[in-house]
Amino acid sequence: MSYEAPFAGLKVVDLSQGIAGPYCAMLLAQYGAEVIKVEGIGDGDWARTLGTRYGTHSAYSIIGNLGKKSIAVDLKSDAGKQVVWRLLKGGAHALTVDNAGSRSLQGVGQCDRTTALVIGEVGIAR
Repeated sequence: MSYEAPFAGLKVVDLSQGIAGPYCAMLLAQYGAEVIKVEGIGDGDWARTLGTRYGTHSAYSIIGNLGKKSIAVDLKSDAGKQVVWRLLKGGAHALTVDNAGSRSLQGVGQCDRTTALVIGEVGIAR
């Protein structure tokens, strides 16, 4: 481990949307983690619609996805769920945000394969 990349070797599958989760994942990427952003097919992360759009991005979504790899997956299909499982193989961590993450993991997360899945939730205490 070096101080420049303390999270080198960490693999994170970012299933979050909005601001808090993508920002957290961006920080992990900036400190050396391999972060793969998974978005639904279509509009993807709703943060892409914040403010002025530049193609398929907004100013915030450019910053929020800095340093990440990305893939668009149909999470409602069995094939899409299998893609997520392949990404999580080998001890990767999944990052979700509150209920948005639960929705993005429909049928993927809480099943008999939970040994391969560690979910970190970013949320606001109520």
